[in-house]
Amino acid sequence: MGTYIRKVLGDYRGRLAVNKVILVTHSMGGLVARHYSENLNGQENILGIVHGVMPDLGSPAAYRRMKTGERGVTGMIIGNSAVTLMPVLAQSPGPLQLLPGKAYGPGWLKIEGGSSHQSLPVNYPYEEIYLNKIAWWRLCEQDLLLGDTNGEWEAYQDRIKLDVKKFIEELNGKYHPQTWLFYGASADNPSDAFLTWKERPVLRPVPVMGYPEPSSPTYRYDAGKTFELISAGTPGDGTVPVTAIRTTSPRIRGILATDVDHEGAYAVDPVDRSRSVYSDLSDALMFTVRSVVKIVQQVPVP
Repeated sequence: MGTYIRKVLGDYRGRLAVNKVILVTHSMGGLVARHYSENLNGQENILGIVHGVMPDLGSPAAYRRMKTGERGVTGMIIGNSAVTLMPVLAQSPGPLQLLPGKAYGPGWLKIEGGSSHQSLPVNYPYEEIYLNKIAWWRLCEQDLLLGDTNGEWEAYQDRIKLDVKKFIEELNGKYHPQTWLFYGASADNPSDAFLTWKERPVLRPVPVMGYPEPSSPTYRYDAGKTFELISAGTPGDGTVPVTAIRTTSPRIRGILATDVDHEGAYAVDPVDRSRSVYSDLSDALMFTVRSVVKIVQQVPVP
């Protein structure tokens, strides 16, 4: 990002009122932009940032993808079960950096079996869930990793400690001084504020390649019990729940909670024209344009 921004500023040098850019981001692009701005000394090159549907504090959906694969048509392409998707995600820092950090708070992963109830993490998601090697509800299952599973597990541990934990925790609470953001807050786009492993009637697993493949990607088995991973279905954008958004910071200049789905966050047409402030453009798009104008107004008039 830094290289590209420097190239753009070089191309326009001498033709700008101020030698800075405005960044408009989507989803994890917001985290990347903030990392460049606040942790890599890029702030001096940025006039302001507009974030759309940014998973600020992380999202439990990242855990769900690891354990059950992706849903819908996307899952058919990239992997619709842990067997097909977990080995890929475990090697990829980017998707892992979308996991909930410590600031997301405790108890977003619940295990309900009979009379026993457990809420995790209690304090530290990295040690309790992401680096856990024993519990059946752990994030990464070593048996599903490719090639030398012992070596892959060690590489995964290093990835969590060095690439994921460091990225998430060092970014926490840091924003460009001119930050504007919008996020999805509709019950029509059910999201995962928390996840629940709920005990179900016993179903017999069918071994596949030595791994007890669940009869459904959402099932896991432990001590003769069957558990199903249930999404919370809370308001959000379908991927990022409202609980993943931090709305209080002196550096956040404006916020819009609106009805957008994650992938179509910058769609031109309103989701519902009857409820939109503007009949021809989505509220999110109008907020983005207004935010850019507000950012530009910082530039002194010659």
